[in-house]
Formats: sequence, structure tokens, C-alpha cells
Amino acid sequence: MEILDVLVGDFVSDCGGNLAEYPVVSSHGNVFYCEACKDYTQCGQLAKAREINSKLQSLVAGQDSVHVWVDGWCKNNGKPGARAGWSVVVVVDGKPHSTKTGIVYGPQTSNVAEYQAFIGGLRWGQGYDRPMVIHTDSALVVGQVTQEWKVKAKHLELFVGVARTLVALTGAKIVKEPREKIVEVLGH
Repeated sequence: MEILDVLVGDFVSDCGGNLAEYPVVSSHGNVFYCEACKDYTQCGQLAKAREINSKLQSLVAGQDSVHVWVDGWCKNNGKPGARAGWSVVVVVDGKPHSTKTGIVYGPQTSNVAEYQAFIGGLRWGQGYDRPMVIHTDSALVVGQVTQEWKVKAKHLELFVGVARTLVALTGAKIVKEPREKIVEVLGH
């Protein structure tokens, strides 16, 4: 089970039980309760979920912005049979609010996956009526969208145009994060 499955939405534990989040003050941050175990200490994923939620809260504590964390990846990038996907986590008031994951349509490359995550993040993060900060580890996306890097790959031109337009419309601030930070937040 991916840790993203436990962060938001319909919470599911590694034992298969549904999880509920309770607004309990605790030294561990958010408290989760597994309906199958009738406890929150028996499911191994719960400690990970609390740890990641705590990290997210500390990253955006005291900020009024919506923070959108995005990532794209590709297994066997550039080779026959490559498979690509993406993840987006929208964080509101220091807590994960929604998570989206998906497969890449079109060319199966890491760059297409990064752009699909980035554009999806801009779309999903704009409905909160507050400033948006989008976090990515893709130097290519940041460079092509904000620094006018040349787009050499024809199949990326449409993605770059859409991304630039959405950044202009939303006023999103883009933060280039180290890969380790993206992995820490998204849990993969």
C-alpha cells in the first residue's frame, strides 16, 4: 500500500480497515482510528501517516497558502514498455486535503509525467481562494515555465503552454524542491 492511500480521502489501513481522523491533540499530530482493529496503534501504516502529516504541518505552519506537492515518474524511461505516473497532494492549513494519482496518457516519459502532475496540481490547487505554492523537483518544468528555457521536445510544447497559462492565471508561486523533500512529503 502506498502511503498516499493513508494520507487523505477515504482512509484505509494496511489491515484493510477504514480509518477515521480525530481532532485529538497529541504529541504525534493527527490521530487515526482503524475501524477493523478498533485501535489506532495496531496498523503499521498509521505511524507513517502521523509522521508524514506532522512533517507536512511543520513545513507549512502559520501560512495561509495552499501548498501543492507534485511529482511524476517513469519506470524504464526512454525504453520500450515504459510506464509513467504522477502524484499530487494538496495541503491546506498544514493538513493534506486531497490526493490525486494517475497514469500518464501519451508518451510514457518522466518529463510528460512531471508536466501532467504540475498541471493537475495547478488545476486542483486553485479552488481554495488563497495563494498557491506549488512544489516540484523538476528543474525542467521550473526552467521551461518560469525561466523561458527552450522547449526542445515537440511533444512538450503544449504542456509548457498550458502550464505557463495556468501559472499566470493562478498567480502560483513555484518552488523547486530537492528530490529528497518530494519523496519525504509524498511518501514514495
